[in-house]
Amino acid sequence: MANDIRCLSIEDEAKLLAPIDEYIGKIQEQIDALRVDGSDKVQALKTHISLTKEDKNYTKEEQNAIIRKDQELLVKAREVETANKDKVSGLIADAEAYLGAHYKNDYYKKVVESCAAAKKAENAEYEGIRERLKAEHTKALSELTERQEIKDEKYVYKNRLYDAQMVHESKLQEIKDRKHEAFVHEYHLIDLLRMSKFTYAQRRKQKLENYKYTFNTSQFLYKNGLYIVIILIFIALCFITPIVKNTQLLTMANILNILQQASPRVFLALGVAGLILLTGTDLSVGRMVGMGMVTATIIMHKGVNTGGVFGHIFDFTGIPIPVRAILCFRCGLLYGKI
Repeated sequence: MANDIRCLSIEDEAKLLAPIDEYIGKIQEQIDALRVDGSDKVQALKTHISLTKEDKNYTKEEQNAIIRKDQELLVKAREVETANKDKVSGLIADAEAYLGAHYKNDYYKKVVESCAAAKKAENAEYEGIRERLKAEHTKALSELTERQEIKDEKYVYKNRLYDAQMVHESKLQEIKDRKHEAFVHEYHLIDLLRMSKFTYAQRRKQKLENYKYTFNTSQFLYKNGLYIVIILIFIALCFITPIVKNTQLLTMANILNILQQASPRVFLALGVAGLILLTGTDLSVGRMVGMGMVTATIIMHKGVNTGGVFGHIFDFTGIPIPVRAILCFRCGLLYGKI
């Protein structure tokens, strides 16, 4: 691994990064000097005013006097901030232009290549260790005759493989961390320049990198495996249905029909989802829907109902339709509360 010239040491990476940090550091010093009596003072005064309002040790008159004085200073600080705004923006643009021209080409790309080479070398080394352990295990087994000794040797071999795998995964994680830290460092510099006010594109890039860094295949499949299987089954049916039924499955009419059938259940699912999020559930939602439908049918039916409830025949014809609709709504609310 050390013989591969693309594998950079920590010292080599620091040397590549030093000119970038030095250039950006000089610009940062100029920006900090401009912000001392401007943005920094504005933030400090706002914090002081907020703390003064919450401090119960001051009387009302003392609070007003302190706040009045801070507000006068705040006006002056904002004037300084406004006066220096163009200079600060120009320095930030200069620093970001330098980062765009040099950070990726002079540092990040080389670190990525180094990490790729280190990962390749580590995988080759791991395979060599596995082959060596297997050869030693085979040789040891050939010299053993006792059943218990053979069993013990297999157990030792399994543990040695596991230890080698753990060391291998640890080294791969270190390589992955190096690459991620190289990416993050650029946005650390931008964070200082912009006072954490990233642009939309910068936020998206960071989110994408963090997603790739934390992505775990087994966890992804564990969380989304069901959806993946449903999609695969649907794709398979799209190919099988024309062959078996001589008709297309993926048509606009079928899609609208599925959405129409599923739309009432969406509202039920949203209600139950709230309970699940609160670490509970509700198995009566189907019964409540059925009871609500029966009640609404009885109330909205035109004329005498053909069926009775506990021997009583209902007839709501004399009640106006809007009133009956409101009555249905109130019954539904009552069932929900019960």
